Order: sequence, then structure tokens, then C-alpha cells
Amino acid sequence: MKQSMIINQGNELAYKTYRYLRVNEKKMDLGEWEFPQGENLEEAKFLENYEYGLSSEVIELHENHTTKYEQYNTGDFGKIKRESEEILIETVDFIVEEGDSVQGYISTSQKAGTFHSSLYRIHIGKNAHGKIYLANMDEKDTVSLLSLAVVLEEGATLDLYYYALCEANVAANIREYLKGEKSSGNIQAMYLAKDQQELDFLYDVMHEGKESQSDLQVNGALMGHAYKVFKSRLDFAQKSSGSVGNEEEYAILLDENARSLSVPALLSHEDDVEGNHAASAGHIDSSLLFYIMSRGFSEEEAERLIIDAKFAPTIDAIEYEDIREEIYESMERILEARKNVYAS
Repeated sequence: MKQSMIINQGNELAYKTYRYLRVNEKKMDLGEWEFPQGENLEEAKFLENYEYGLSSEVIELHENHTTKYEQYNTGDFGKIKRESEEILIETVDFIVEEGDSVQGYISTSQKAGTFHSSLYRIHIGKNAHGKIYLANMDEKDTVSLLSLAVVLEEGATLDLYYYALCEANVAANIREYLKGEKSSGNIQAMYLAKDQQELDFLYDVMHEGKESQSDLQVNGALMGHAYKVFKSRLDFAQKSSGSVGNEEEYAILLDENARSLSVPALLSHEDDVEGNHAASAGHIDSSLLFYIMSRGFSEEEAERLIIDAKFAPTIDAIEYEDIREEIYESMERILEARKNVYAS
């Protein structure tokens, strides 16, 4: 039996801004779908006292209809590539015990006209470490949702990399809780969008433990009539003294009709903390473009060099050589749309 999937308050801002901006929440009518019964999942215990997920409807969907469940605890879980023409509702738990480590790569390439929702729940134990790469390469006209929640205990570290290189409209929610003293979270993300694509991102980084550290770096490029909303919160709770957090987002607008809207927030309930945040969007610097072209490059080549330089640190951080090549190939495929600009 088909049922409608409607999200009224997805990616909801904890602290509201002007309503006319239409970014306080993401409203989505995702159409009618016949969701399989799937697995019935319990809420992860380490998340019991935390808010997470794109919306309550999405969390309920995973609790009742998960079609693919996996759990990883330690070591290198390798390179997982999902390609599906069926409804994919995946839930993946990363439970890393004290002193252990986990590393791996997961990519999804959902076929056009289908439904895809991912829920990643990550718990990094005391003095444990995680390095996780996630890539979204879903095709056009796919419902593409991401909910990701992280809790870091004392001395825990996580390096998280997210690559939005799809052709679908995307709504993604990433929340990181630096619960333990001297915990450290590093999030590096990139996105490319073209045509009429819409991207809605929310990143929340919550400092709870003393001397915790975070770094959020997001870079993207928009072409055609693409539209992106970036929302972020860097929040220092009471008793998080000595903590340092940074958040930064930069969007390159490659066409006049591309639009970018950013809503960064920095909150503090402690005096002895250091927080830095910045968000900017703009066209490629004409003087830089001219300088590169004066060295014998065409305008197309100069533009591409600038884009590559912006994204290279996030891509080159991947330790799997074949995956780095795959990400660059996906980037090339999306940027093919630029050749039409120069051909005209």
C-alpha cells in the first residue's frame, strides 16, 4: 500500500531567522511510495539524549522500514558501493570501542526515479578514532536524503568526509556532539550542482567536553539555475571551556542564475572558548582568472584550475587511490555542463 511522504520541518534551525528567507525549515512533499516492511530498528542508546536526523518523519521511516542495515566496529571495512533501482532505506551504525579505530568508504548511486534515505549513527569511544568517507552520486529525479549523527567520547577523534556529487535534489542533516573532554571532530565536505538542482544542508557542531576541538570546512560550486541552502551552528555548551571550533563554507557561483544562501550561527555559553565562522559566495575572481589566462591557458582551463584547487584538499585526503580517481571522474562528469557555456 502506497503512503505519502511529507516532511514539514526538515533541517529545522534551532534559532530562527527571518521567515521571508524561507530557511527556518525544509518542507518537502516526497510523493507516494510503497515502503517495504524492512527491519524494525531501536534507537541507538548513545543518541537517547540528543536530537538528530533530517526530521522525525525520516527517523520513524528508518525505525520501521530499513531495507539495509549494517554495523561496523573496528578496522578497515573497505569500499562499499551501492547501486540500486529499488527503494533504499539504509541504516549504518559505527560503534567504535575504546582505543579502537574504524575506516572505510561508502558511496551510493541510486537510479533515477527511486527513493533513497541514509541514516548513519556514529559513536566513537574513549581514545578511539574514525575516518569515514561518504559519497552521494544519486541520479536525477531521485529522492535523496541523509541523516548523520556523531557522538565523540573523551579523547575520541573523527575525520568525516562527505562528497555530494549527484544529480538529484539533496537534503542532508549532519550533527556532531563533542561529548568528551579533548574530543576532536573534523568534517570536510564538497558539493557540485547544476541545472535546476536544489541542495539543503544543515551542519550542527556541539561542543560539550572541555578542550574539545572541531573544524568544519565546506566548499561547493553551483552552475545553471542550481540553488543551495547552507545552515550551520557552532555551539559551545556550559563546561566546554578551553574548546576551539571553526566553521567555514565557500560557494563558487559559476553562472549568473546560480543562487547560494548561507545561515551560519555561532553560540557560546562559556567564556574561555574560541569560535570562528565564515560563509561566503561569489563568482570566480576575474583578476585571478586573467592572471592564469595570461600564462597561456584558455578561460575554460583557467576556470577549471581554480575549481580543482578549491576541491583538491578534500579529495586528496582519501587514502584509497582508486576512490580518489572515481571522485575526480564524478566531478568531471558534472562539470561537463560548463563546456556548453564556452561552446556558445
